Amino acid sequence: MNKTNRKLKISIFSAMQKTNGSVMVVNDSILETHHALTILKKNGILGDVLTKHSAWEALEFLQQEYVKGAALPRLIILDMNMPELSGIDFLQAFQHLPELICNWVSIVVVNASEQKDVHDYVMPFPQIIYYHTAPLSFDSLEKIAYQINSFD
Repeated sequence: MNKTNRKLKISIFSAMQKTNGSVMVVNDSILETHHALTILKKNGILGDVLTKHSAWEALEFLQQEYVKGAALPRLIILDMNMPELSGIDFLQAFQHLPELICNWVSIVVVNASEQKDVHDYVMPFPQIIYYHTAPLSFDSLEKIAYQINSFD
C-alpha cells in the first residue's frame, strides 16, 4: 500500500470511528449490500455494521432500539430505490421518529440514477450529509469520510 493510500485509509477509519462504530446499510439488493460491506471491510470499517434489507425494517429497528434505550447507529447509508417503501418514503417517515433519533443519526444517500429532482428533494433533510450517485467505491467512501469529519 503506498503512502497516499495508507493516509487515506487512516483518514476514513478515523472518520468512521466518529460514528461510534455503528453504521447501518439500508438496501434491498443483497449484491449492493455485499458490495458496501466489502468496501467498508477493505477499509477497516466493519466494527458495528448493521444491514437492513428494507426501509420498513430499518425504521422498525430504530424505533425498537430507541424504546429499549440501546445504542443507535450514528450513520445510515440509504439506498433510494427500494420496493414498498422508497428511500424518500423512509426520509419522510424518519422525520416523525423521536427527536433524539433525528438529531443523532446522519444519513448518506446512495441513488443509482442521476435524478436531479430526487437530489433536490432529499438534500434539505437535516440528517443528509452526503448524496452519492451509483454504487459505493473507495473514492465515494473518502468523500463520505470527509463529510463526517466536517460535521464533527
